[in-house]
Amino acid sequence: MKRARAGWGAGLILGLVLPTVAGPVCAGPFDYINRVDENQSQSPGLAAGLQTYYGAEQPVGNGTGRCYITAVGNVPISVGWELTDGALTNLPDVPPNSEAPVYAAPLPPQASALGLPFKFMIIIYSSGHVPPITTNNEPPHFHAAILVNPLQTTSAPYPLETAPVAAPELPPGVIETILPDGMPVIVPGVGTNYDDPTKPAGLPPLSTLGQNYFYFNGHMNAFVLGPTIDFLASKDTAADAIKQPQLFPAAGAYPQVWITRWDPVKQVHVIAVEDFVTAGQVVTP
Repeated sequence: MKRARAGWGAGLILGLVLPTVAGPVCAGPFDYINRVDENQSQSPGLAAGLQTYYGAEQPVGNGTGRCYITAVGNVPISVGWELTDGALTNLPDVPPNSEAPVYAAPLPPQASALGLPFKFMIIIYSSGHVPPITTNNEPPHFHAAILVNPLQTTSAPYPLETAPVAAPELPPGVIETILPDGMPVIVPGVGTNYDDPTKPAGLPPLSTLGQNYFYFNGHMNAFVLGPTIDFLASKDTAADAIKQPQLFPAAGAYPQVWITRWDPVKQVHVIAVEDFVTAGQVVTP
């Protein structure tokens, strides 16, 4: 089998160097830079009224980025990343089909009190994808992923990433992504990529259109968004529904909408998921 690199739905995840292995692997060991301390000192308590809780700020390009949670009391409203305008410039000159660097951070500690099943967020810079990773030539873009499980160290043949997924755990119309050489798209420690083929990755204005998921140990593990640098620079807004499965991986509140927009008040680019609802049916432990 041929080697391939990861594309979180033809674009989205981490910048990695693939070791030479046999099998359907599309990414290698995680090489995070600017990892934020998971024990950051911030009270996990919730305040009344409209509040925004922030993770630690970190450098991205010529700017900065940080993850956040906005809530009203104990109701989550928005979860995502804020990037300053400078974060779109002075990014690494890496070859196509590479994603680096990777910025990883735990969500603010209020996530648990808000009933969010997510633990972690990642944002990645990709110089773009070209065949065989995708059928389209994709421009440079960021990827933002919100993860249900903490990142794990795994190795070939990646049995957890390639575990079968029961039909009720897949949103309607979402299927496993298979590359032209017949391999699935795997990101070690995160899972196998599933996409909505009616909204294929690589079409303008986003490299992924919100219907991008990763499954680990047979259960949904990540939502992934991937706006292009040009789209972010335009300071335009794009949003769409996130298709929901019948059966969720864990109890908690899940987003129904993704959005990419410019916040003129804070002067930041926002890549977020919103409109949360409590999971109905949940996988039995």
